[in-house]
Amino acid sequence: MQRFFWKMGALLCKGAFREVKRRTDASEVGGAPLLGVKGCCVIGHGNFQGHGVANGIRAVGELIRTRMNERIVEAVHQYALDSLN
Repeated sequence: MQRFFWKMGALLCKGAFREVKRRTDASEVGGAPLLGVKGCCVIGHGNFQGHGVANGIRAVGELIRTRMNERIVEAVHQYALDSLN
């Protein structure tokens, strides 16, 4: 009877596990932003196929669209000013 409940629990969680796998799959994310460079750079996994590369390009576009570099620079400057006071 215990195995029955385990199987039912696994069945109910299947969609959630699939979503976690999708959200943490490197080829779905596209890579990680490289901080400390002037401009936008995303580091992708060496095994990426076309899908992963396309998502990396999408990630760069998102960084540019949201002005991520400018926001990081502003936050660092604000932190430096706050630490002086």
